[in-house]
Amino acid sequence: MNKPNQASRMDHLVLPPGARRSFYVTIADGPYLRHRDDVDGRLYYQDRHLTVEGSTGRAKRATWDGALLSSRTFSGGVHYYLGEDAASDLGNGDDNDNGDDAVTTGDSSSSASSVLLPGVGLDDIDGWTLCANVTVLGMGMGNPTYIPRGSFEPLTLMRQKTMGMYVTTTDGPYIRASHGDGKVGTPQVANSDLVLYEGIGKRYPMVAGTLDARLFNGIFQYVALVIPTSAPTVDVTDLWVANVTLRAVADAYVDRDDPDGTFGEGTSLMVDGISEKVSLIQFDLGILEGQTKDAPTQVLSATLRLYSAESKAMFGGYVSVIPNGEIDEGTASWNTVPYADEIKGNYAGRFRSVWPMKFYDIDLTSSFRGSNTIPRGILVRISSDQDDGVVYRSRNNDDDGGGGASGSHPNGPRLIVDFAYDPDTNKALARSFGSDPPTPSPTVLPEWENARVPTDVTDGYFNYNPGTLFGPDNWGDVEGDEWYDRLRGLDADTRRNRCADGNEQSPRDLCYTNDECIEWHQPRPRVGMYGLRDESLYRPEPIIMHNKLRLAYPQRQSDRESPEPPGIDFAHNVYRSGIQDLVNIDIKVRSEHWLCGKQYDAEMQLFHVHKELRSIENLSILIEAGGQVEGEIGWEDNPHFQILLDFFQRKFNWDTGSCARKRRRRARTLFESRGKGDDKKTRRATTKLRARSSTFDDVSTDDHEYPSTIGSDLHQKIIDKVKSLVHRRRDAELDRWDPLEPWYMYKSIHFWGYLGSITEPPCFQDVHWRVIDVPMRISMKQYIQLKSLMFDHVDPDTCKKTSTHFEESNARPVQPWTEGSVYRCRRKDYMSDMEREISGSNHGFKEEDLWMGVDNLPYVTPEFPDAG
Repeated sequence: MNKPNQASRMDHLVLPPGARRSFYVTIADGPYLRHRDDVDGRLYYQDRHLTVEGSTGRAKRATWDGALLSSRTFSGGVHYYLGEDAASDLGNGDDNDNGDDAVTTGDSSSSASSVLLPGVGLDDIDGWTLCANVTVLGMGMGNPTYIPRGSFEPLTLMRQKTMGMYVTTTDGPYIRASHGDGKVGTPQVANSDLVLYEGIGKRYPMVAGTLDARLFNGIFQYVALVIPTSAPTVDVTDLWVANVTLRAVADAYVDRDDPDGTFGEGTSLMVDGISEKVSLIQFDLGILEGQTKDAPTQVLSATLRLYSAESKAMFGGYVSVIPNGEIDEGTASWNTVPYADEIKGNYAGRFRSVWPMKFYDIDLTSSFRGSNTIPRGILVRISSDQDDGVVYRSRNNDDDGGGGASGSHPNGPRLIVDFAYDPDTNKALARSFGSDPPTPSPTVLPEWENARVPTDVTDGYFNYNPGTLFGPDNWGDVEGDEWYDRLRGLDADTRRNRCADGNEQSPRDLCYTNDECIEWHQPRPRVGMYGLRDESLYRPEPIIMHNKLRLAYPQRQSDRESPEPPGIDFAHNVYRSGIQDLVNIDIKVRSEHWLCGKQYDAEMQLFHVHKELRSIENLSILIEAGGQVEGEIGWEDNPHFQILLDFFQRKFNWDTGSCARKRRRRARTLFESRGKGDDKKTRRATTKLRARSSTFDDVSTDDHEYPSTIGSDLHQKIIDKVKSLVHRRRDAELDRWDPLEPWYMYKSIHFWGYLGSITEPPCFQDVHWRVIDVPMRISMKQYIQLKSLMFDHVDPDTCKKTSTHFEESNARPVQPWTEGSVYRCRRKDYMSDMEREISGSNHGFKEEDLWMGVDNLPYVTPEFPDAG
């Protein structure tokens, strides 16, 4: 049990490229094979060559009789290799001569042409445009051959547009081709930015006619840009801005399994991928109908809001918008609605996990862009390809049968529209919605006053104001907060204060070195089992402290304990000491470490306890913020960092709400103790206090508590509890937050290293710092939120602000270097693990365009590359 059994080697099963095969494993007698139920419908395993699907497996009995059993997920291992004869037919003039990727079969140089066509599947030769003709060195079968950066100008693909790309070689060896399923335009792979479809095959030289559908095997490097128009599409100086919330005028769902059934008169909108239920919602835009940019009324934003009515679902559906689409909810069925069988209109996005009895929004603004005329209405289509259906609330009241024009249920679908209009042209709109236009962005950034020294300071109090008795120059007598005393396995004396007499103090301004890099491979992170969302089974503890945000992970006694926290395998390590567990993450504003005289906006410090060295190993990521200030185009939000901010925001809101409730209780107790509980003045005061704190009354410590629909049946409660635990365990596996997520958080595998101390009292030493040499980027909006979390936080018990910042910073000043090794690890010291594997050399690629950084991402030039 729980140990794999390896079958004796049999004749190889040949799986042609692009084909799908099923296999069936059983035993005729003896103990039965253990199986895993397929619960989530996702891919079980996938690499560049092979995909094992978890959602299509089926179970049969050993005698191969009877019906199919429930779906199964393969839990074993498959040994495979790429056959050499797979390329034997390439280059002989048949349909395989020209593919659509950049993987060649040989190692010699070849001339490659790249051309583009606006649109997929077109056969007009004149429509193609030559972009580049370059000579590249083929990297061999199965290895990507990169087209060097700068070979052609970057290609701009506008949102909601489609562009075709054609890559071939002018002489051998030929590019390997992968055949599609024969349907050009079928999505092959997609993320939130880009969709790759099955394309057409063309011969070289290009002539009329196309070959079978092709799949792209290569790698795209792209950057999502916000490109402003050359001039305003509307002269907003003469426009006013209004907001209107529109109710749905019709809604229904249709069901493939009941193609003639009509469900528009019900109270539910169902979406399901197995039984194929599709929901349709119609909105009337009559208030904006026919308005053009010449008599300007322009949609600035449009948001669809739905209410989840029943059980939780891991996926809420794909959303598309059909301009001028209509349905009759009384007769709408799968057979009568033209929008049921396939996705039509403009794709707007998708709802992710959905919890019951909550509102969910999705942005539909892009569906109104690119047209001079606002449609008279829109039809929103919601579909799914997942097996856990979701139910939204329809517009119909419980007692009106969905009929007629009422459709006024308060939780029904809504379309919230912000639009600009000309009050001179649209008199009716001016009378209904007239208001002064807001400024397009904040005129000033928020500022925070220096923290005040409390009157009841303790021996452990310190702050960052150099003009007080508690500032950094006076930390030598401050007691620690006992946080580090709880960490097991440290040799350092965590109670001895070294702030004044330490010889290896942190932080440092890193710009010079006195030693060579002592590490020989990149830090190798482990994600762990912890997440930051409500549905995560294991979550670290968020702590908003007076000088930092801290994410605390429980320290394990041994590596066999569960749950497993994130961790890192450091190179400068005891032999085979493994991955070191993360114990906490601290975030400071501004950065404590500097690079060559430059201080950054913030710093994220990851603390690990080394089991063998019995020391603290820190990995530090500098944070740089950018925003729309004085006309500068700002950086977009960092989505992975936003998850962390939202996690702390819930803690912030709870503490603020607790303070408000305690104030109200104290006031009520005071009034009652004075015998004035029924006094009118008392009631008015209590009402005002309740109004001020009502914002936080609904804050809950457990977001999983919902109104129960189960009766008093104890047996049913036990069953539902077990189901809940199963679902939460599944969610935990799918929703893990990686503090070293590639690119958004962790952009370089190289760093500055030295032996120092912690950066707050008691400043004990024997802390090994590694400061990553490429900063993380966040938006200015996120930076303001980060500072607000630190500087505006209140103690839930005393209702007093907790921050000890000075000049919007809680960073210890840079400490002078006295002794110890300072080194810098660069690319010349080690390559990324991925580049070593692909290049087949410990020295990596010679061509800079092929250099790789974190995982398979491009190499990023570090800050101050020549320093040190």
